[in-house]
Order: sequence, then C-alpha cells, then structure tokens
Amino acid sequence: MQVFRVPLTVRVVTPDLTVTVSLLSANTVLITFSEPVTGFDETHITITGGSLSNFAGNRREFTVNVERTETQATVFVRAGVATSYGRTNVESNRLVIT
Repeated sequence: MQVFRVPLTVRVVTPDLTVTVSLLSANTVLITFSEPVTGFDETHITITGGSLSNFAGNRREFTVNVERTETQATVFVRAGVATSYGRTNVESNRLVIT
C-alpha cells in the first residue's frame, strides 16, 4: 500500500476592519470601528469645508467636533490608518454635514 502525503494549505479569511462615520449631534461626529484599534488619531480624519476639535475616544468609538467653514463639510476616515490584530481599516463612508 502506497501512502501519499499531500500538503495541507490553510487559508484564514478575516473580515474587513470597517469604520463608520455618523452624526451624533449638530456638530459632533461619531467614528465607530468594528473592533478596537490602535494607532488612530485626529490626523487620520479627512475634512473638507470645516475644522476638527475635541477629539476623544476609547479604541473603538471616537468623537470629534466639527466646525463648518463652508455651506457643507465632508468628513471621512482614510483607509489603512488604524490597526487591529495586524489588519488595517478600509475607508469609511463620507458624512456630509450641512
């Protein structure tokens, strides 16, 4: 009887590290990651038509105040700026504040 050894390949598929940007109040934005992250700070938030202040968070949820300088401001989080278990985030939705 001949025994054949076949190498076993294991491929682990991990879900994307997602991030959502939503309006918490008139001038406060809530940024929520799908799991706790490291390396995320205010410089990773992109805003057009306004400015950011009072950034705070707890590794999964972050808040930041937005002051519009134009009719509308757009806020989003770029891809690849936060890490969780060796994975980086995908780009968030774009929140438009009017």
